Amino acid sequence: MAKKPETAKPETIVETSTAVIESAASVATVKKGGLKMRVVKRITLPTLNPSVGVPMFVRFDSAIRVSDYKDPDPRKAEEKPADIAEITDMETGAVFLLLVSSVIKENLHRQYPDDTYKGRIFAIQKLPKRPNKRYHDWDIAEVEINE
Repeated sequence: MAKKPETAKPETIVETSTAVIESAASVATVKKGGLKMRVVKRITLPTLNPSVGVPMFVRFDSAIRVSDYKDPDPRKAEEKPADIAEITDMETGAVFLLLVSSVIKENLHRQYPDDTYKGRIFAIQKLPKRPNKRYHDWDIAEVEINE
């Protein structure tokens, strides 16, 4: 398994008049006045929906699962829930919920039985749709960090 990268210098992601939250990865430091606290559990994560042609270098921190989010819009009640996974962006250290396409899900499950893709790092790129297809193609490769 690839070595984990060293923690980058924290960068401020939220600053208010009462607190500053700094984060380099999934664990953040909260500074308020003279107090310094460490976030022990994230309750919410930002969602990452990949853009066409933009490569991502991510580590899967959880298995792919069906989201339990229920859209309050009654017109969307019949839609299939999204597949999601917790991932870490290896370039920034930021943690996200990745909206996992069926193409990514099927390829990872076929190549990595029993969710053995967890903890591994992948280069993933969303490709343009081919003519007369409903879905995007994806370029997926397992990578390792060379230091």
